[in-house]
Amino acid sequence: IRLPSGTRHKRRFLQSQRVDSIFKFIASLDPNLDAEEGIDILHAQNKSLREHRGSLIEALGLKNASLIVKVLE
Repeated sequence: IRLPSGTRHKRRFLQSQRVDSIFKFIASLDPNLDAEEGIDILHAQNKSLREHRGSLIEALGLKNASLIVKVLE
């Protein structure tokens, strides 16, 4: 996971977890990032995960995915 500051963090999630758990993890890394309203997470080809927060990680094919956190304005 690459944060807007440029730092990178490795983290494994269970395939049975929801995408929302990724947002919560990111919020725990940087208290300045608002996981509810202020960020989006992008994966392959800049596809947004924001609309899929309730989906399972497995259903979206995110196994071993590289994620980029984007601050919304």
